[in-house]
Amino acid sequence: MGCYQDNVLPNRRALQDDFFADYRRMTIEKCLAHCRRKGLYYVGLEFGGECYCGKNIHAVPTHPRECNMTCPGRHTARVTCGGVARIAIYRMDQKALEKIHKERLKQRAIPIPTIADSYRGCFRMTTAPELISPSPPWQDDRLSPVRCVQRCTTKLFTLAIMGNFTTCQCANVTAGFRISNASGDENCNYPCAGNEEQRCGGPGHASIYRTNVEDARCSHQEFIVPDHSRPLVALASFPGSGNTWVRHLIEKATGIYTGSFYNDGDLYLKGFKGERENWRRGNTIVVKTHVFDKEHIQTFDGAILLLRNPYRAIQAEHNRRLAGHTGLAGAKSYWTQEWVGFVKGGSQTWANTALEWIKHCKRLFVVHYEDLRKDLIGQIKRILQFLEVPVSEERLLCVETDKDGKFKRRRHLDFDPYKAEMHEAIDIYIRSVGMALQLNNLTKIPQEYFPDEHV
Repeated sequence: MGCYQDNVLPNRRALQDDFFADYRRMTIEKCLAHCRRKGLYYVGLEFGGECYCGKNIHAVPTHPRECNMTCPGRHTARVTCGGVARIAIYRMDQKALEKIHKERLKQRAIPIPTIADSYRGCFRMTTAPELISPSPPWQDDRLSPVRCVQRCTTKLFTLAIMGNFTTCQCANVTAGFRISNASGDENCNYPCAGNEEQRCGGPGHASIYRTNVEDARCSHQEFIVPDHSRPLVALASFPGSGNTWVRHLIEKATGIYTGSFYNDGDLYLKGFKGERENWRRGNTIVVKTHVFDKEHIQTFDGAILLLRNPYRAIQAEHNRRLAGHTGLAGAKSYWTQEWVGFVKGGSQTWANTALEWIKHCKRLFVVHYEDLRKDLIGQIKRILQFLEVPVSEERLLCVETDKDGKFKRRRHLDFDPYKAEMHEAIDIYIRSVGMALQLNNLTKIPQEYFPDEHV
């Protein structure tokens, strides 16, 4: 359609409905594909590596010569990706979008979440039933997870607990009843009276499910007032490292919204109200970013660097690109040249993200995804201490209740998608990051990053 003037303020952008950036490999085709998946009419490229999507254009045309920045993924002067505050805009084919919209409606007709999405795990029960909850156990000869969850939902409890074939108890996490560490699911081996295919606890163990009742202890969240009254802190990571999950945990623990460099419309609709705030405004507790150039890093007063085993992080980002924030990519996608290229580029970016933040950040705190999984509350307390936010034991209880949020992928591959040469390269990157952490007296890499052998 042409080259348009743009305003860098988030609420004044030419295209305002979705955004992503790839300053190394952006192409017009990649941006078109992204906006097509979102079902948005207009596609715009700016600053060489930024992709914007929208239903309407909020800008005026300018001379085509002002869109003069080469796309990093296609080095030819004839193909440009906008310019400085200049956005090259294209219009999507209407018929193709209507087809995508119909497919999306079909997908939304699927009843989700399922009862499996509510499952929190099999837990060893060391608390007497009468101390778990003021609600007495309910005996049901047709007990199933669905029936227990429905009962506890109507009674406004956050947890549904099944300790044997016919017993359902409703509860909330309290100082006297915690659900920090799940046992193996094999310990819950009693068949439910109402559905023998499902399990309702086991010897000394209970199957616990989360209802959709909101935990009132964490219902209040707010922005920081006034603006810039706290340091500007990044939550930096390689994509696929659990940044969205950690934002959820920080919001629950502090009651303060988190922000983002990206303005992701999907995450905004899922409850991240700080997603569309100007990330420089200073009214959010941390700002999500995957960018790692020196100038960007030094914009922040400090950062939490979230690291995850690159084998897992690359796979998680592969899933997100193909299937969204909680979806799963098909097995066939791991046998393509695209996967080979993604692993090569992704592993290098994983290392560069860590090394550049370690090198240039003014005040850095390192958290490992794996440590959060093992010791959630302990790690959250460390994060709050770094952020200089008071610890609320009440809010930590509902962090424990809602530790996974809505962004957990529950199924893993049953094969290793990484070839031997991939393992060799990734292990070198892991060791380089481990050395940098050690030299700077930062939290060392967990041992599970270093597998003893690769099959």
